[in-house]
Amino acid sequence: MFIYTSHFCFIPAPPLRAPSVDIHPNVTWSKNGVTVAGGNGRGNESNQLGGPRGLYVDDDQTVYVAAFFNNRIVEWKRGATRGKNLCAYQDSFIVSSKELIFNDENLQKRPILTITRVIDRPERAFTRYLHGEGDCTQPYFPPQIVFSPNNGLTTIAIDEINQRAYQKVTLSSSASDIAVVMKHFPYAIPDSPQSKYYVQLLANFPPLSCLYGTYWKYGGNIYNSFPSYWLNGSSYEIKNYMKFNYDMIHSNDSSVNEDYWYSNVTCRTESGDSYPCEEIYFEKNTQIPLRFTSVGRKGWNVRQFTTYYKVISVGKPDDKLFDSIPKNWSIACRDVMLGLLYYPQTSKINLNQSTEVQVWLRTPPHRINGNDTVRIQWQAIECNDCFTWTPKQLYFNSENFHERQTLTITRVKNGLKTKLIPTFYGGGFDFVIPDLYPIIIE
Repeated sequence: MFIYTSHFCFIPAPPLRAPSVDIHPNVTWSKNGVTVAGGNGRGNESNQLGGPRGLYVDDDQTVYVAAFFNNRIVEWKRGATRGKNLCAYQDSFIVSSKELIFNDENLQKRPILTITRVIDRPERAFTRYLHGEGDCTQPYFPPQIVFSPNNGLTTIAIDEINQRAYQKVTLSSSASDIAVVMKHFPYAIPDSPQSKYYVQLLANFPPLSCLYGTYWKYGGNIYNSFPSYWLNGSSYEIKNYMKFNYDMIHSNDSSVNEDYWYSNVTCRTESGDSYPCEEIYFEKNTQIPLRFTSVGRKGWNVRQFTTYYKVISVGKPDDKLFDSIPKNWSIACRDVMLGLLYYPQTSKINLNQSTEVQVWLRTPPHRINGNDTVRIQWQAIECNDCFTWTPKQLYFNSENFHERQTLTITRVKNGLKTKLIPTFYGGGFDFVIPDLYPIIIE
């Protein structure tokens, strides 16, 4: 039986290593079973589940659960109260017999080459069998982990299960930078985009200086402190911290205390030596990373680089890490996506001639105390009496922010190259830097 637990869909499938068996609709089930997981909240402890996508019971009444957020398959022997972590895996797939595999996203069957094997795609089968033979799958970090990649100067907390991540860079004994990204960002203005979509906030302490971006169709962020593959244009998803550029092979010659993985492709260094392009080491039979080595370029030199990981904790990160988010961030921090767009931004205007500049916003203004209107005026610098413009101010709100309005600029006196610098009123534009949005006139 295969159970898709997100929607409680029950789909018949032949048992592992056994012919198909029909279960009578009036069958009764034992009420004296052992609870092996569940009822303890979502997580990656042995008595917890994290996004279970598949459940399988074989002839020996051994239970296998494929947990999506935990990136693992756990086995419970009959009567066992603790599960055995068979292997991590990339996608939530679990097998049946007859060379068929179930995909949790669409519940479709597709053929594979090897029976009782877990794969993420046909050309890259996982190399550990459900019964422990062979190697394990592609290596990953735990979905919930706190660690440092540079001996404590930087602390990173990843929580795939709750879709949040944290980074702190210690600058001195009294100063630090933090970055936080999550869905359902706390203290957001109700019904704002920030309350519905992923937000990434960067802050300096002390003094408090902060900015943020919202990942939605009119947003994004020009800054990103986390792995680039979490970002997909204007959308965001917190994924596993580690993503390899090559297929990784589990070494049969790993040491007693370590599991060693190396890429299936080699790279040549400046000295002419060849090494696996990527290598990673874990504590034996765990997902706890120890160090990562890759061949890369620094300046003109191509050599090996090694990152040593100091693991602080595995499991749900302490909520205190996320308490550093300023409670007033939505009004005290700058939204990096608020700003102006011009066409053209630079113009040459002769004496007594005019030009038209189209003006619009990149993203809707914020609603502050029920008002989402921003008013924009301009001030000339360098030659403040060389030009006139109409209208004197423009208004934008969440309805017309993307509509282009026309600013007509006329030269009334010859003079130096001039910039028109905007002044903003309302709409959350208080922290927008005006000098970033000049109209340049030659």
